[in-house]
Amino acid sequence: MNVNVIAAFQNISQEYNLHKIPIYCDFLVCGMSKNTLNEMRMLVNVIGLTGWDAGSTENSVVVEGLTSVLIGPTMKYGSTHIVVYITGVNRKK
Repeated sequence: MNVNVIAAFQNISQEYNLHKIPIYCDFLVCGMSKNTLNEMRMLVNVIGLTGWDAGSTENSVVVEGLTSVLIGPTMKYGSTHIVVYITGVNRKK
């Protein structure tokens, strides 16, 4: 059996769902193959968001760690939904 694993949506706050807040953030997508990564990025794009290729599934540990990093500023600045947004690249929509 051939299974491709994907990691995405690690850093989105549940506040988006609880309070129906519009989602303005990007997603880092990690996966085992380029085809699977591209499929997931297309799905993210279908819902109007942007998914970025963050490399292999091994990188998902680092991406998941961003959640812990984001908790600090969230608490310090009284936010409920600090997110990741990629800048410095050409966005194709």
